[in-house]
Amino acid sequence: MTGGSAWRFELTASGSWERMDLVPENDPKDKRACGFRSNGEKHDNEEFFDLLRYYHRMGAVLCCGGVKPAGQDQGLIPKHAFSLLQVRTVQKLWDHDEYFRFVQVRNPWGTGEWKGPWSDSSPLWEKYPHVAESLGFSKSDDGAYWMQWEDFCKYWGYVGCVDCSKDILSVRPPVLPEDEQCAPLQGCLLGCFSFWCLCQGPRHFFMSHE
Repeated sequence: MTGGSAWRFELTASGSWERMDLVPENDPKDKRACGFRSNGEKHDNEEFFDLLRYYHRMGAVLCCGGVKPAGQDQGLIPKHAFSLLQVRTVQKLWDHDEYFRFVQVRNPWGTGEWKGPWSDSSPLWEKYPHVAESLGFSKSDDGAYWMQWEDFCKYWGYVGCVDCSKDILSVRPPVLPEDEQCAPLQGCLLGCFSFWCLCQGPRHFFMSHE
């Protein structure tokens, strides 16, 4: 696996996530100089969560940062970058077509814990034991914790992404947790229809930078 293009999405004052691409500054005195520039792409919270799930499934390296002042009271550490390990959905109730949306965050230092809903000490894990089982939850002070997507959007300012190349063995249809039985067929039909062949076709080997 090798690193590719890098970009990040910043949460704007209007509540949308704006994509900022990391591009060279073309500084003759410093050929390594680079900075973030908007490419005009924006998403609301709903769209952005789905996009993050796609990036995660494709093997991108994700991180987050820009903790807001209110987040410090909830155990989040400002001026620090965190790993974004997983982006998941879990059905709320077996007989309802509604889903919790989660992200798993980890402090690379291995310390510090989220204190809000779905924290390690939250009673929600006992209220929804099937969620704990689905996410593989275990209580431990390791700097990793789950947050519901709505809370993540309240307290974090940006999400970073690094595209990673794929090998030929990675060509496969996407399988989503909520449709495990039908996803392979759906992936093949969608991929073949949209990208001619091989389920996901050529698009699986890169993420569009347009």
